[in-house]
Amino acid sequence: MVRNPRPGIPRLVKIVTLISMVLVIGIVGIGVAMRITGATGSTYNTELRTIKVTVMPGDTLWALARKYSCPEYDLRFIVDDIMKTNNLSNTTIMPGQ
Repeated sequence: MVRNPRPGIPRLVKIVTLISMVLVIGIVGIGVAMRITGATGSTYNTELRTIKVTVMPGDTLWALARKYSCPEYDLRFIVDDIMKTNNLSNTTIMPGQ
């Protein structure tokens, strides 16, 4: 039987590998959590400026939200804010509103 000249090395390698895997999984988990948080709008700035817009023929709530918001904001939240501010029950808008 041949003895390992450094008996602690395989155990050390296992421990370092395990710690590395935990760190990688943790970093990936944090990245996924940050991506999900961004997708749900937690980075959305709640301090909105309000502007008055008259609806023209062919306008949609989504198009107006896209036109007057910043590209990094999730349009779903912008449309929701417009609907709440204007007491709308759905996204249907009419010219002159």
